[in-house]
Amino acid sequence: LTPSPSDGGLVLPDGTPAAEALRALAADGAAAVGVNCLLPGAGLAALAASLRELPVPLLVKPSAGLPGALLAPDPFAAWVRAAVRAGARWAGGCCGAGPGHLAAIAQLARG
Repeated sequence: LTPSPSDGGLVLPDGTPAAEALRALAADGAAAVGVNCLLPGAGLAALAASLRELPVPLLVKPSAGLPGALLAPDPFAAWVRAAVRAGARWAGGCCGAGPGHLAAIAQLARG
């Protein structure tokens, strides 16, 4: 997923808005929908907020970055927490997210 040049919303490589694609999957009977391997940030939280009305859980598994450019566990968890507060129901991590990142998410979830 990348930010749309026109409105900053997240889009698929073919230009389809991510929210539209996830709504279509839910309407087609998916048990859950989600996104992974994108950097956490305001775009992820905005996507979660726009999908609050989904009848199925939204899963977010953002990337912590690539070697040499990894986001530290605490800021990573803070961005994931923003997405959860905005409406994501399940959270995890993708590329670059290690045990420390997941532990930081778990700690915020307990708090």
